[in-house]
Order: sequence, then C-alpha cells, then structure tokens
Amino acid sequence: MSGANICEWRSAGAAGFGISSALYKAGGSAETVSAKADAFCALLKCNQSNLELLPNG
Repeated sequence: MSGANICEWRSAGAAGFGISSALYKAGGSAETVSAKADAFCALLKCNQSNLELLPNG
C-alpha cells in the first residue's frame, strides 16, 4: 500500500489499509513516522464518504 493508489482503493470500497511498513522503516525517527502518518490521513480524507477515519473526525 502506498499513497500513490490509496484513493483508488478507497473509491473501490476498501475500508482498511495495511500501511505499517510504509510508515516505519528501521531507524526512522518519530518525526518521520508522524509526517508519514499525517500524509496518509490527508490522502484518506480525499474520499471520506461515510467512513469515520479518526476518532475526532
């Protein structure tokens, strides 16, 4: 799973994604993981029809 096709998968009805290896690589800093997570959240919001992605919206 990558950011390149996440909106396409979401549009096709996918409700969950395995992104752990895309978020963390050995030796990666907390800041890097946080930035990657923020980017994935922004991408997921591109097609947030009826799915609550985060607890506070």
